[in-house]
Amino acid sequence: MSEEHPETNYVGIWIILSVAFGLSLVATAISASKVAVVFVFVIAVMKAFLVLSRFMHLSTEPRVIKVLVASSLLALLVLYLGLMPDIVWEGSRIEFVSLQTVEHGSPGQDEQDKHAGTLEDAK
Repeated sequence: MSEEHPETNYVGIWIILSVAFGLSLVATAISASKVAVVFVFVIAVMKAFLVLSRFMHLSTEPRVIKVLVASSLLALLVLYLGLMPDIVWEGSRIEFVSLQTVEHGSPGQDEQDKHAGTLEDAK
């Protein structure tokens, strides 16, 4: 049961993927702005589509396989969006704690200063 896939220019696809990767690197090296991040994600989606359609031959597969892949990606997106509030909240809490630490010293800093003073006095 061997299915024949249409002829694919793998070297050409590899060159396109390499150039897209290089563009992603250049975009992040030039700027870390929101526009650069969006540009890198757009390139990543285009590369993923190219790999799915050409390397994995999804473009020639039956419709049921395409629906299965699309529904899996949709489930992944729903999971990501469902977990994102927890991740963002936790990250912002960590930043708040680290900012508080920078402003007021680390927890227990006063006690460490007291001990340091007694050690200096003992010398």
